[in-house]
Amino acid sequence: MHQIRINKLSDPAAYFKHVAILDNLSAPDRDELKKRAETLFNRFKDYKIATVTLGDMSIKDVAPIFERINSTGTSLTIVDLMRAATWSPDFDLIDSITAILDELSEKDFGAFDKKVVLRNISAASGGGFSADSIDNLRGHTVERLKLAVENTTEAYKRSVDFLNTNIGILSANIIPYINQLTVLGEIFRQIPRPSADQYRSISQWFWKTSLTGYFSGWNTGNMAQDLSAVTAFAQGRNSKITFAADFMPSSDMWKIKQFRLNNAHAKLLAIVLANHRPIDLLTGQYIDISKALSWSNTKEFHHVFPKEFLR
Repeated sequence: MHQIRINKLSDPAAYFKHVAILDNLSAPDRDELKKRAETLFNRFKDYKIATVTLGDMSIKDVAPIFERINSTGTSLTIVDLMRAATWSPDFDLIDSITAILDELSEKDFGAFDKKVVLRNISAASGGGFSADSIDNLRGHTVERLKLAVENTTEAYKRSVDFLNTNIGILSANIIPYINQLTVLGEIFRQIPRPSADQYRSISQWFWKTSLTGYFSGWNTGNMAQDLSAVTAFAQGRNSKITFAADFMPSSDMWKIKQFRLNNAHAKLLAIVLANHRPIDLLTGQYIDISKALSWSNTKEFHHVFPKEFLR
């Protein structure tokens, strides 16, 4: 077998100097090998790459173009598009988001969609959670973007502490709706040190949004109204975090919806049970919630116990 270094293809002189070594061979297929080497070079030399130059366009205009051009390639997300729009030698959006997730990984909260973090960076830079607001990041300076990332990082740390301590959630995988974390991040960005009353209101907001399934249909209108509600709450104009619509919890959710690992109400039930300090049936000791809610062992969801044993 004969090999030719591909990194020499960009330099014709170096490439064919390398190919000339074949003349020193006594192999009967020497000429065939040289012909193949020449064909390989020509394929790269004559290869044409189509390029499209786009001016100052919004994400709504740019995204469909990328989707058509890249229809058989890797799907581009809004995070990828904004990375390209905001990139500079001193700032990389995806690297910044990854750093935030790595920071949260220490408490098992680093595994969720980068788009969630992007929404918070947008809000921290003076915008909102929607795609239109995110698109405005392209006009910000590197310093402003870095400050937004820094503030988002600190807000997420406080959010995770709240979920750990006040709600009993020990992993991002158990949050009923991941966009709850987006709103929580903005709450703790605007209120770094909530009062006791504010903590109670934040807890009520979390439980109510979980029980009502409010975030299952979170749209652009909800995003704007929720951001305004957080700001009004942070500024003391409202004592509670209001909803974009009047949602009330109902017991029907436990009767209608199927219990599955990734369902929001299934996660919610596990959180509720964990808050009652469950006891091991065999040892009588309190169960280690961090292990019980690791959400990795699906075998833990099918146990059936005889009534007499439970008594």
